[in-house]
Amino acid sequence: QTIETHGFKKMPNGMIVPKFDVRMIQKKKKMHYDTEDLWPFFQNVMCRSLVIRGKRSSFLSKKVAQKICRFIPNAELREIPSSTHFPAQENPIAFNKVIWDFLTQ
Repeated sequence: QTIETHGFKKMPNGMIVPKFDVRMIQKKKKMHYDTEDLWPFFQNVMCRSLVIRGKRSSFLSKKVAQKICRFIPNAELREIPSSTHFPAQENPIAFNKVIWDFLTQ
């Protein structure tokens, strides 16, 4: 496997950078924001929701993803095979299918 299968890309100058917007991480650190603070807010999500998890993610366990779905009314959990924490980058075909299926239900 190459580094590209894990959410990073190699730039022409050889530097390896994340495929996602690193400004999110920088802002989180600057604001001293902790993602654990989200639990009380999940119950306020009223629209039908999709929780997506890479099946091999060591960052978001299936147990925690299922807990999120219990906190969000009308949430559904889908797992993307052959993916860790970056399923959109690691398995885009399966990721897009899961989203399409959810949106067209």
